[in-house]
Amino acid sequence: MSSPDSQAATDSGASEAHAGVTHGDAVLCAARRAAHDIASPLGGLRNVVELLRRTGDDPVAREKYLGMLDRAADQIQASTAALARVVAVADEERDAARRTGAG
Repeated sequence: MSSPDSQAATDSGASEAHAGVTHGDAVLCAARRAAHDIASPLGGLRNVVELLRRTGDDPVAREKYLGMLDRAADQIQASTAALARVVAVADEERDAARRTGAG
């Protein structure tokens, strides 16, 4: 799971990588990354749910697994927020291009 600092660096790099790229290309790239970033913690979520089922009422295991679920949910939330930012920037660029007659 990435830290907020590494996520910010990744987002910054993503913006630079998309300079000069079409709206559709930027959104497609962001969608691919989001699909990967969301699929990874989802697999972990499924595993943790199974572990919770197996451990029953063990309070130590329960707290451990709930923490894992919480971190995975945070990662998914960060990924979807990053995707929303990329889409918003791409939409603004597309709209600006349309206003100037370039798109």
